[in-house]
Amino acid sequence: MKAREYEKNAEALDEAFEMAQNDENNFDNLAPGTEQINQDDVEAGNRDSECFIYFNPDRPET
Repeated sequence: MKAREYEKNAEALDEAFEMAQNDENNFDNLAPGTEQINQDDVEAGNRDSECFIYFNPDRPET
């Protein structure tokens, strides 16, 4: 019985589902430039700063 109630709305439900999927897919490449910069940073690795050579947050306080 419930199937008959929803059959008349099946097309609208399908459209709503597709719209939701499309909205979700639109955000997949939201900031490709930022993603590229982050990947470049990961590949470059870490190095110690010369400007803040005396700052070491991992050093235990005395």
